[in-house]
Amino acid sequence: MTVSSPVRAILFSVAGLGLLVLGALSPSSARGQTAASVIAEMKTRYLDQFEQVDTYMVETDLYTSYHRKIDGSSPPNFESTTQVKGQSQAVSGMGSATQSPYGQLYGLEEHARHTGMADVDGRRCHVLQVDDPSKLDASLQGNATQIRYFIDAETYTPRRMQFEMQPQTGQAAPQQVTVTMKNYKTVEDLTLPWTIEIQSNVNETLSEQQKQQIKEMQEQMKQMDEEQRQMMERMMGDQMEQMQKMMSGEPIVVQVQQVSVNTPLPDGVFGNGSGSP
Repeated sequence: MTVSSPVRAILFSVAGLGLLVLGALSPSSARGQTAASVIAEMKTRYLDQFEQVDTYMVETDLYTSYHRKIDGSSPPNFESTTQVKGQSQAVSGMGSATQSPYGQLYGLEEHARHTGMADVDGRRCHVLQVDDPSKLDASLQGNATQIRYFIDAETYTPRRMQFEMQPQTGQAAPQQVTVTMKNYKTVEDLTLPWTIEIQSNVNETLSEQQKQQIKEMQEQMKQMDEEQRQMMERMMGDQMEQMQKMMSGEPIVVQVQQVSVNTPLPDGVFGNGSGSP
């Protein structure tokens, strides 16, 4: 199932919901804007949103992400961790990492170029393109070869991200992943997308050998007794269901169920320490 690993990495990068997810203010003109001017507006809105946020928690149907501000950080900097549903009670997935969305916007300002305008779900968007994604996120080195960001021209929230992936060993074609963010809502002045759709052309990229291996795995699952099958499902979590959806052309849909801002986080989510600052 290694063909799904880039998609899972992107899924968990979205789980933080920090990078580029900024609040809506008054509309601005889209005329004559460059990547630098678009990102400058996004920086302003980031500061307006997160200056008063100490902690926030995003619970979805697939994972829960926890975020706490690092004391004394300016601009606001957050430590984040993600717990995948259906796996162990311990925080897992990406583990704990320091995030600086404001700092990442500086990287985007340096490495993105404005390539024009496009419509996403009826919204007019600036298109920012990065030709070397590893300069924004080292974890994408060797995976993503290009990223396009579609930024709403009125609210400066991201509406879509498109990832061009390096073909994995044995793949028939490069993989493309599209992440679309919808249904923005504001909780305690924090504006986030409550629906995230992840679409991939993974079925087109698989070699005949890989398709056969997946079919054989599915058949083996069917032949297992109930106890073995349940154990396998616990080990794999939602990976098999996600792969089946992608192979059929269906998007993976992440639905936010609850957002909590400036409320105490559960003890132990950041290792041995308390969840709250």
